[in-house]
Amino acid sequence: MKKRFFYSIILAICITNANAQIQTNPIKRAAAFYKSYLPGAQRVDENGTPIRPVPFLERFIYLECKIGSKPLLECVLYNNNKFKVLDLTLAGPKIKVGIKTNTGTPIELIAKKGYHYWLIRVEQKQMGDDAGKALQTITIKTKFGTKYFNYLLKEETELVAPELP
Repeated sequence: MKKRFFYSIILAICITNANAQIQTNPIKRAAAFYKSYLPGAQRVDENGTPIRPVPFLERFIYLECKIGSKPLLECVLYNNNKFKVLDLTLAGPKIKVGIKTNTGTPIELIAKKGYHYWLIRVEQKQMGDDAGKALQTITIKTKFGTKYFNYLLKEETELVAPELP
């Protein structure tokens, strides 16, 4: 009787652990970045007064996922505004992202063993002066197999944009 009770408890623990492993988000980590570009030519209004240029933002996100699992993106939301996903590509286990604007230090992402990064590029939008500073949350809605998952990011890092000719 005691043996049967003991085995039933072990079975219940195994089933609970198996369900917990299935329910965990397959995205281990994520990091969001943006580059701000200004248009090359100075625009003027009909009176010849220069119009202050508005920056364009190039936004992209790296997702660290297990090798062999590809996320199916449902949508990407910036402050609950839906952005069109332009591209989802396998980036690899080691990524040189760029140079951080405020410190000048290079950023490199290295995936844990058994993981690699996927690169998500979202549509480029024309933004105001507070381009990257207005961000509150990024929500990445994905599907792995038959399960849906959300991953939240609270920050986005600005990178140095290359000089345009």
